[in-house]
Amino acid sequence: MKKINLNSLMFLGMLLLYSNCSDFGETNLDPNNTTKVAPSTLFTSAQTAIQFVVGSFIAELWAQHMSETQYTSNSRYQTINYNFNGWYTGPLADLQHIIDLNSNEDTREEALSSGSNANQIAVARILKAYFFHHMTDTWGPLPYSQSLQGRENFKPSYDAQERIYQDLIKELKETVIQIDGGNGISGDILFSGDMDAWKRFANTLRLNIALRMSEVDPVQAKTEFIDALNSGVIDQDVMYPYLAEANNQNPW
Repeated sequence: MKKINLNSLMFLGMLLLYSNCSDFGETNLDPNNTTKVAPSTLFTSAQTAIQFVVGSFIAELWAQHMSETQYTSNSRYQTINYNFNGWYTGPLADLQHIIDLNSNEDTREEALSSGSNANQIAVARILKAYFFHHMTDTWGPLPYSQSLQGRENFKPSYDAQERIYQDLIKELKETVIQIDGGNGISGDILFSGDMDAWKRFANTLRLNIALRMSEVDPVQAKTEFIDALNSGVIDQDVMYPYLAEANNQNPW
């Protein structure tokens, strides 16, 4: 009888222990970190990565247009390996999340606080094209068509640069059409939500891609160049808003 009671108590104790472990209440919830993010903050975060394109000085060092006096590894060609991981986990991940938030039926209405769904998706696609253009010009073949799928695909295949260029042109032409008359995007430190400026930016980027293609496919390059130019391009300086503080200071 005692043995039966002891076994029952052990069983009940294990059951109680298991049930307690299954629910920690709010113990594991960090009150200092949000579980939701507004697309406007993702736009700002992604746009800050533009500084690493327009402000890059590595090529200047390699061409010996200037040199360094303290940290001299780059100007002495000692840094030979650069990877593209940070682009995928940084601005490209932010932009893909914006697209997902504005495409998913469960989140697209809440995302309207940062602009119309169509405008947010369009700008995210334009910026993705901007970064991918820089990346493929730097590294050539890249994970592109299968990239940014997270746990759905841990080993995306590489796309040839020609394939990437063709898709970037398609993306930029589609995004100009996608931009609607709804609210402009919030968190935009580049054009302050001016959607006409984003159209011109997309056309200008397509024009630049056409120039890069001119030695490989002069016929298509000429066609895309003329079409982009006639569609309206940026005709004045666009200044990236560097700040005096260390978080966003000019690298030069």
